[in-house]
Amino acid sequence: MQRNLICVMVSVGERSRLTDVTYPRFVHWCEQHGYKGVLLKEDLLKKYGYERPPHFNKCLVPKHFPGYDEYLILDDDILFSKQAPPFPAGGVDCFFMAKDPMKGITNAPFVQFNGNTGVLLVGKNKQYLFDRVFDLPVTLHGAPHTTSEGFTIWGPYDQGLINEVAFKEQAVTELDYRFNYSLVPEYWLNANQKKWVRSTLYRLRYYFTLLLPFHRNARNMRKAYVLHLINCRFVPYVDFVFNGL
Repeated sequence: MQRNLICVMVSVGERSRLTDVTYPRFVHWCEQHGYKGVLLKEDLLKKYGYERPPHFNKCLVPKHFPGYDEYLILDDDILFSKQAPPFPAGGVDCFFMAKDPMKGITNAPFVQFNGNTGVLLVGKNKQYLFDRVFDLPVTLHGAPHTTSEGFTIWGPYDQGLINEVAFKEQAVTELDYRFNYSLVPEYWLNANQKKWVRSTLYRLRYYFTLLLPFHRNARNMRKAYVLHLINCRFVPYVDFVFNGL
């Protein structure tokens, strides 16, 4: 039986540098598995009367598209592999997030792991959690979220808040990392971070290693079904080595 699922890539504003590459891959994956796929360009925050950074548009997706059992909500820097399998089944009570590569900042005891909100699978019975996100204050300028109890939760803008409300409700299921693999952060967080910032050659050398089939970086990339292109400078190139070779 076909899933009552809608897949929404959220891309508000001028984001063609990303979506010219990521959206066709998303459409191909949706068609391959019989999913309804939508590119959301409308500013839902403005439509529904919220003054928040654009990252929070994703929290209004179920409100804007009622009638589905499951909502797959994606950032526009999500790149699907042409061999990506169907998304894991969740159901009406699901709330799936993969681990974020950033570690060591969150100290809230109820957060079992830092969930990355670039890929979310949310069942219709859990969409109320998004309503609670709008009850919390926003920490701006990319800073981690601080709870009312004084705990710190990693994740700028929407991410820390979503982690707080979802983990407090014990709603979160860990998503297989292969459906949200943060390509560049997974490398530079475990490499020489100062050199990454200062040396163009160091960064270019990393991207070159993605071409080498037996290099660790290339192997890690090809294990993924979905790449999260956070801090990725060469999106068409990454698509070429991920899907073209």
